[in-house]
Amino acid sequence: RVVVDDRDCPAASCFVDALTPADRVTIVRDARAALMHHKFAIADGSRLWVGSGNLTQRSFCTDLNNAIVIEEPTIIARYQSVFDRMYTAMAFGPVAVEGGTTGGIYTVYFSPETPTSMAPGWMNAMIAAIDAATTRIDLMIFAWTRTEISDALIAAHMRGVRVRALVAPTYASDVPAQALLAAGADVRVAGVHSKVMIIDGSTVITGSANWSENAWSNNENSLWIADAAVATAFTAEFDARYAGAAAATPVP
Repeated sequence: RVVVDDRDCPAASCFVDALTPADRVTIVRDARAALMHHKFAIADGSRLWVGSGNLTQRSFCTDLNNAIVIEEPTIIARYQSVFDRMYTAMAFGPVAVEGGTTGGIYTVYFSPETPTSMAPGWMNAMIAAIDAATTRIDLMIFAWTRTEISDALIAAHMRGVRVRALVAPTYASDVPAQALLAAGADVRVAGVHSKVMIIDGSTVITGSANWSENAWSNNENSLWIADAAVATAFTAEFDARYAGAAAATPVP
């Protein structure tokens, strides 16, 4: 059972249409203007693969992405309920604000929420986590246009939190990255497609949601992992990519 977005996976011209046999493969397409932007798969109802990468050669071979495999029943059940809503009910649009679902070391938020003109729960929670940071914040982000997040990061930087950012070239010249750079934080540029924030070496925020206005209307998930060992693994990846990245340059 497959759910895809019709813009990037149109009928009769997408790889999923080659899946056979037809009696065991069903494809549902989101035909809204907003994207079905999730990237997750559930195997046998007991194992979840979720990350930032699309099922494309670029995501797997070129861009910097991440994924994690989860076997926590509560979290899998929550992802399954979102899949079923899209697949069975073909319902992709906003739902009432539901808050996060926690199981074990994981908490997950889903959007779009109504109204889409307001920040979704995951973004409000992210800003609150930035505001509560005490030592360091590392981030890797593709589409970044929301200044609410850069404002919170600048405030953290100004109170002594070490802030390091890896930003995709496409968005390194946009207002949020430039504002963070102008404030004196460490901003570098790399082929990032991840949507990752590591806070105080203990919490990782990842998932499908970019920090953009479009993410308020898209179908998205924001996965939080409260575990020092996982944070250490993500930090090691960040450090390796950061070391080889070019410094961001100010835009006149």
